[in-house]
Amino acid sequence: MRTHLPPARFLFPFILLAGVVWLSLGPLIGASPLARPQATEIIYDDVLGPGWENWSWDTTVDFANASPVKNGFNSMAVTYHAAWAGLYLHTNTNLNPADYTTLQFWLYGSTGSPNDIKIQLYDENWNEAGDPVNITSTPGAWTLFDIPLADFNFPAGSQISGIVWQERSGAAQPTFYMDDVILLNVNDTPTPTPTATATPTPGPPPQRPFPQHVAYAPGTIKPNHRSQSQLDNDVRAFYDYWKGQYLVQAGQTADGKPMYRVSYGSSNPDRTVSEGQGYGMIITALMAGYDPQAQVYFDGLWYFSRAHPSKHDPRLMAWQIPESPDGEASAYDGDADIAYGLLLAHAQWGSDTGDVNYLAEAQTVITAIKESTTGPTSHLPELGDWVDANGNPYNEWTPRSSDFMPGHFRAWGRAMADEAFWDQVVAASQSDIDGIQANYSPNTGLLPDFIVRESGSQNPQPAPPYFLEGEHDGHYNYNAGRDPWRLGTDALLNNDPASFAQTQKIANWIVQSTNNNPANIQAGYELDGTPIGNYFTTFFASTFGVGLMTTPQHQTYLNNLYDLVFQRHEDYYEDSVNLLALLVMTGNFWDPFDAPPVPPDNVTISLPGTSPRLDWNHQTGNYTYQVWRSDTPYFDPDVSGLLLDDVPATLGQAQMSYDDSTLPADATAYYQIRGVNRPGDASTSSNETGVFRFPLTPGTP
Repeated sequence: MRTHLPPARFLFPFILLAGVVWLSLGPLIGASPLARPQATEIIYDDVLGPGWENWSWDTTVDFANASPVKNGFNSMAVTYHAAWAGLYLHTNTNLNPADYTTLQFWLYGSTGSPNDIKIQLYDENWNEAGDPVNITSTPGAWTLFDIPLADFNFPAGSQISGIVWQERSGAAQPTFYMDDVILLNVNDTPTPTPTATATPTPGPPPQRPFPQHVAYAPGTIKPNHRSQSQLDNDVRAFYDYWKGQYLVQAGQTADGKPMYRVSYGSSNPDRTVSEGQGYGMIITALMAGYDPQAQVYFDGLWYFSRAHPSKHDPRLMAWQIPESPDGEASAYDGDADIAYGLLLAHAQWGSDTGDVNYLAEAQTVITAIKESTTGPTSHLPELGDWVDANGNPYNEWTPRSSDFMPGHFRAWGRAMADEAFWDQVVAASQSDIDGIQANYSPNTGLLPDFIVRESGSQNPQPAPPYFLEGEHDGHYNYNAGRDPWRLGTDALLNNDPASFAQTQKIANWIVQSTNNNPANIQAGYELDGTPIGNYFTTFFASTFGVGLMTTPQHQTYLNNLYDLVFQRHEDYYEDSVNLLALLVMTGNFWDPFDAPPVPPDNVTISLPGTSPRLDWNHQTGNYTYQVWRSDTPYFDPDVSGLLLDDVPATLGQAQMSYDDSTLPADATAYYQIRGVNRPGDASTSSNETGVFRFPLTPGTP
């Protein structure tokens, strides 16, 4: 769910001001350099504090590192190149240790082995003084260190001239990161030391570790100007940045397990929305295997969602935290991604070990979505559990277009053994899309943020201005901008003809409308293609990128678009959607319940020329079709059949065909066809098509 906020680029002057106030500590505001000993001392906060210098040895320090970052815009990236190397930060104004109580900093450990570090204070003579304090980092995660100055046993009467973080393992170490390094004044209270935390029950190794290199539907494309290894590293780097910026520890459960939330970013860091929790759960499940802490983060995100239930259906999550009078109900998209994330976790770690039964929890959420947020007659997603199916103006016929998630619906149907119901939701969603594209965006394929009906009509139309969020509720804006990603992912994973056709309309239009230059993509459009915003943002561009994967004729455009987004950082919403789109574009997004292979239907045989021709209807979920032949009727293909070909269902084509040019003259042939899904499993055979006695007319056995 989106709230109506100005675009991030127009918020920037405010964000910068708010960021400084938020990151700085009150006593420092307005203080002169001469007052430094009487205030909390800022050693590093995006930049080195006043009077602090880098005196490090055998160490590379990047003070403007962009990822990962705990707070603000930068962190320090520290790399020890030799044994006993040191990060040495020196101040040109000696500090009286009696004015301070605590050395506080955040440290993000290098992925892999922990960093072993000795911390030492230096006196006014630039010599080591007192006792060292040894610390160990947490690999791939931010840890807050609050070290009382008393632990250093610093000599009475001496002054602090510097602090050294020294390598203590006896060898070079991989890069780690530090942020918000301060000495707390005696009048300030350090961040409370967390109470004892329960150790999460370790689960099995991930079953689908990153990277996965998923084979998408035949005929689709992904960026091909960078190697697969480069694409994978692009995702790793963006994930590290995203995790450092937006993944925040948020207390503990009653039994001491850590909870995590996805922060709303620089515009409102204390805010979390259910949409973000869903994004975070999908992202962390997919990144398992790269991030050794992925399951801890995933479980913590889930615990946080359970700590903030909707007031209407407590099986769902309140859409906004901290709760407000209008934020205590659910929003469809957040719960939908939470449910999908739980299914990914079940496929990744299993549900029989660990602390969470992912499959059971997913089934609970999916049941709640079905019962509380799906139209009983329309079979359309409702805006949330606060909607009255027969209400006015919000009811079961007023969906948000970005809640059309056919890939999610199919996975839920398979996980719940309830394909019949969720296939109805897919069909209803695709019917609305077809109606809008045919009647309101025939040239662009764009969908509005919200869809309504006139009284007594079942025909979908764009919502009027200010229907729910703002003046652009009937335009392709910051909700609908997710549509090419949602629809395109279904096409890629399930090879669905309708999702292909709907996505391709949008993808072909964006290439034409931008004069073949993705840098011309604008921030939102009216349904006729008139731009709303006059600036570029990754939010719209990256989702178009997923859609472009269904159009192989636009390979160069996709490559150029990818280059515009894979290293660009904006804010919570844009970066989260961009990372999810990058996972798709690099071949690393997968379905937790792959579609089973389905036998083709309506198989016919004809003689358009000198060879028999087989025709059949494509079934969603199949990637290819095995064509089998035998000279005996009712044959078992695995025993007496000849496999003629494995025919790809390219780009979700609805009708399939095969010409058997190898049949000898005067031969009698029997044919069977099997569907093959993405993992390569074959279905049972179609009904035997009949017999063909060459060169006579096709008949039946």
